[in-house]
Amino acid sequence: MALTPLIHADFTGSFITLGVFLVGVIHDSVRKYHKRFPRIVLVAIACAFFSPFFRALSNIYSNALMYQLSWFFHVLAPVLLIIWMERALFLRERTFMIFFFSFLGGLSVAFSWLSDAIMSSPVDGSLDWTGTFMIAGNLFLIATYVYALIFFIRVGAKAKASVKIPLIVFICILVFDSFGLPALSQLVPFAGWFFIKGTLDSIAVVMAAYLCLFHPEFLSVITYTLNRLIVINAETGIALYSYTWEKALNEHTELISPLLQALQSMSFEALNMGHLREVHMEEGNLMFKKGQYVIAGIISSRSTMFLEDQLSAFLTLFEIKFADELRNPSIDITKFQSATILVEKLFHAIPLESTRIRWRRKRPEKDYLDPQKDSQLIQDLKDLIAGWESK
Repeated sequence: MALTPLIHADFTGSFITLGVFLVGVIHDSVRKYHKRFPRIVLVAIACAFFSPFFRALSNIYSNALMYQLSWFFHVLAPVLLIIWMERALFLRERTFMIFFFSFLGGLSVAFSWLSDAIMSSPVDGSLDWTGTFMIAGNLFLIATYVYALIFFIRVGAKAKASVKIPLIVFICILVFDSFGLPALSQLVPFAGWFFIKGTLDSIAVVMAAYLCLFHPEFLSVITYTLNRLIVINAETGIALYSYTWEKALNEHTELISPLLQALQSMSFEALNMGHLREVHMEEGNLMFKKGQYVIAGIISSRSTMFLEDQLSAFLTLFEIKFADELRNPSIDITKFQSATILVEKLFHAIPLESTRIRWRRKRPEKDYLDPQKDSQLIQDLKDLIAGWESK
């Protein structure tokens, strides 16, 4: 079969995707502590390469098996991305949501193996879906696009214009390419529809590649607000470093929460036993990690697996970067101010404001635990921690 515009578009898209995958793999293997993509996203990108690649080969050789494999990878890629998005949005991924998309995707793959699911186009001889598969396949696509749209409203709307505009173009092309273009081609006979579809497919892949290569920080945009990051010495409780995202209405010279200082007496073994990893408060959550020399805590509106991973990475890099300073008994805290570079690398895409519409006026921010007013609570926490260590 001659190389049609659709085949050219599939090959172009697949090799652009392959380039993104190779960049991600090479970058992450060289810079292990500054990974560009989560592993699950890399696997999804690999699936996004195989889908158009097998589709192009199937049209060249008129091979139905390759066409069915292309749909399998076409389903697997968004399912993996949905799993990643669930982990980015929530502390624990919603099992029912993952099961729902896995079921719809598996159902569409099962229907794709029916004997009447594939037909040959009378126009250019390319393979296309037909019959009962169209119901299952379109259901999966509609559900996926709705989920992606909701994710964009909650997350992408917070991104800067250089990220938001390509993302809008990418989503619009996907929806039009999947539903609008097939309907128009049926209503208006036009020989150039295949060229238009191939061009749109290539533009969509270029937009996705642009976001992945030039704005990988989009993968760390999340749907909650960060307040402050705190680092204290694990033995003495001395405040070493703090970073504030939101400026408090009441300015405080002391940004270190007494609660985190109370936790400095907890041993590394007690933390590993899982007794306490975060504290839930009315104003937000305090999540903390303990390393060899320091305890790092981050105060956010809520916690997710992504935030936990980023905090662990920050703690590791902090202790590597300032290893000599932390071993020195006379610590000069001014030397830790350069840790801002680590914060900007790991948390730089996290938005300052929530997308939720506030109908009530925001109350002035107050410190989480006051040494005078909450002295009894702080003492109770110290006693609790001491009890764990004595066991």
